Amino acid sequence: MGKNLYLGVDLGGTSMRAGIINKNGELLVMEKRKTLPDLGAPGVLARLVKTIAQAAKAAEVKMKDIGGIGIGVPGPVDSKKGVVRVRRSKYLSFASLQRRIRRRR
Repeated sequence: MGKNLYLGVDLGGTSMRAGIINKNGELLVMEKRKTLPDLGAPGVLARLVKTIAQAAKAAEVKMKDIGGIGIGVPGPVDSKKGVVRVRRSKYLSFASLQRRIRRRR
Protein backbone atom coordinates (compact mmCIF):
# COMPACT_ATOMS: atom_id res chain seq x y z
CA MET A 1 0.00 0.00 0.00
CA GLY A 2 2.98 2.33 0.33
CA LYS A 3 3.31 5.31 2.64
CA ASN A 4 0.34 7.25 1.24
CA LEU A 5 -1.63 7.12 4.49
CA TYR A 6 -1.38 9.49 7.42
CA LEU A 7 -2.56 9.42 11.02
CA GLY A 8 -4.02 12.45 12.76
CA VAL A 9 -4.52 12.42 16.53
CA ASP A 10 -6.43 14.91 18.67
CA LEU A 11 -5.77 14.51 22.39
CA GLY A 12 -8.16 16.74 24.32
CA GLY A 13 -9.17 17.09 27.93
CA THR A 14 -12.45 15.20 27.50
CA SER A 15 -12.00 13.13 24.35
CA MET A 16 -9.39 11.81 21.97
CA ARG A 17 -9.66 10.99 18.29
CA ALA A 18 -7.49 9.14 15.81
CA GLY A 19 -8.17 9.36 12.10
CA ILE A 20 -6.46 7.96 9.05
CA ILE A 21 -6.43 9.91 5.81
CA ASN A 22 -5.14 9.14 2.34
CA LYS A 23 -2.75 11.24 0.24
CA ASN A 24 -5.73 13.27 -1.07
CA GLY A 25 -6.75 14.24 2.47
CA GLU A 26 -9.84 12.03 2.45
CA LEU A 27 -10.78 10.67 5.86
CA LEU A 28 -10.84 6.87 5.77
CA VAL A 29 -11.65 6.16 9.42
CA MET A 30 -12.09 8.01 12.69
CA GLU A 31 -12.02 6.46 16.14
CA LYS A 32 -13.05 8.37 19.26
CA ARG A 33 -13.06 7.71 23.00
CA LYS A 34 -13.09 9.62 26.26
CA THR A 35 -9.72 10.79 27.56
CA LEU A 36 -10.40 10.01 31.25
CA PRO A 37 -7.66 12.29 32.62
CA ASP A 38 -8.06 10.88 36.14
CA LEU A 39 -6.22 7.78 34.88
CA GLY A 40 -3.06 9.89 34.79
CA ALA A 41 -0.45 10.01 32.03
CA PRO A 42 0.15 6.23 31.77
CA GLY A 43 -3.58 5.46 31.57
CA VAL A 44 -4.31 8.18 29.04
CA LEU A 45 -1.35 7.12 26.93
CA ALA A 46 -2.59 3.51 26.95
CA ARG A 47 -6.04 4.72 25.82
CA LEU A 48 -4.45 6.85 23.12
CA VAL A 49 -2.40 3.94 21.79
CA LYS A 50 -5.51 1.73 21.79
CA THR A 51 -7.48 4.40 19.89
CA ILE A 52 -4.71 4.61 17.29
CA ALA A 53 -4.61 0.81 16.97
CA GLN A 54 -8.38 0.68 16.50
CA ALA A 55 -8.18 3.30 13.74
CA ALA A 56 -5.48 1.31 11.94
CA LYS A 57 -7.51 -1.89 12.29
CA ALA A 58 -10.68 -0.20 11.00
CA ALA A 59 -8.74 1.11 7.99
CA GLU A 60 -7.19 -2.34 7.51
CA VAL A 61 -3.64 -0.96 7.57
CA LYS A 62 -0.55 -1.70 9.60
CA MET A 63 1.19 1.11 11.44
CA LYS A 64 4.31 0.53 9.32
CA ASP A 65 2.22 1.69 6.32
CA ILE A 66 1.56 5.09 7.91
CA GLY A 67 3.72 7.76 6.28
CA GLY A 68 3.37 10.35 9.04
CA ILE A 69 1.67 11.17 12.31
CA GLY A 70 0.34 14.51 13.50
CA ILE A 71 -0.68 14.92 17.14
CA GLY A 72 -2.67 17.87 18.47
CA VAL A 73 -2.60 18.55 22.20
CA PRO A 74 -3.89 21.42 24.34
CA GLY A 75 -0.92 23.60 25.15
CA PRO A 76 2.58 24.38 23.95
CA VAL A 77 4.79 21.70 22.41
CA ASP A 78 8.52 21.55 21.85
CA SER A 79 8.33 19.89 18.43
CA LYS A 80 12.07 19.26 18.21
CA LYS A 81 12.07 17.28 21.45
CA GLY A 82 8.53 15.91 21.09
CA VAL A 83 7.68 17.17 24.58
CA VAL A 84 4.36 18.59 25.73
CA ARG A 85 5.00 21.61 27.92
CA VAL A 86 2.02 21.64 30.28
CA ARG A 87 2.57 21.96 34.01
CA ARG A 88 -0.85 21.49 35.57
CA SER A 89 -2.13 18.49 33.70
CA LYS A 90 -2.79 14.99 35.00
CA TYR A 91 -2.56 13.41 31.59
CA LEU A 92 -0.01 15.46 29.65
CA SER A 93 2.93 15.10 31.97
CA PHE A 94 4.66 12.77 29.54
CA ALA A 95 8.43 13.05 29.51
CA SER A 96 8.28 12.66 25.75
CA LEU A 97 4.99 12.00 23.95
CA GLN A 98 6.73 11.43 20.62
CA ARG A 99 9.09 8.81 22.02
CA ARG A 100 6.32 6.96 23.85
CA ILE A 101 4.11 6.80 20.75
CA ARG A 102 7.02 5.57 18.60
CA ARG A 103 7.78 2.79 21.08
CA ARG A 104 4.28 1.46 20.64
CA ARG A 105 4.16 1.77 16.83
